[in-house]
Amino acid sequence: MKILKKKQTTALLCVAFLIGLASSALASGAHEGVMVENCRIRYIPAKEPKAAGYMAIHNHGSEARVLVSLSTDKAEKVEMHETLIEGNVAKMRQVNELAIPANGSLEMKSGGFHLMFQKISPDLKFGDSVKLILHFKDGAKVEAEAKVVSIHEDMDMRHEHMGH
Repeated sequence: MKILKKKQTTALLCVAFLIGLASSALASGAHEGVMVENCRIRYIPAKEPKAAGYMAIHNHGSEARVLVSLSTDKAEKVEMHETLIEGNVAKMRQVNELAIPANGSLEMKSGGFHLMFQKISPDLKFGDSVKLILHFKDGAKVEAEAKVVSIHEDMDMRHEHMGH
């Protein structure tokens, strides 16, 4: 009887462990205390397609994290930019790194920090999912899925997200 209970307990512990592994593996865009959400690419189809990227990066760790670059196979280059207002004129400035404070967040949004996709793939379509890789100064990488959206859909998503 004791052997049977011991085997049942061991089996239950194994099941609980596997459920824990599966749930952590399913956490989209999560790694070492960093979580990415609301990741989207605002795409403007044209002769030379343009795209900007937005997301929220949450750092649940006890130390600041520094984002140094992003990559995707759908663009030749992904740059991090900041929008600055000088007088009455909005200007973009490329930044080399972005700090996400310990137990804090960084919101990439229109009019603030955001991504610019250079030489983006012309075969993108609204609704596509694009894999992005976020590269941190400490060598860590976090994968995230970005949805390709129109400017109108992006504005709708932003309004919906503000209510949460």
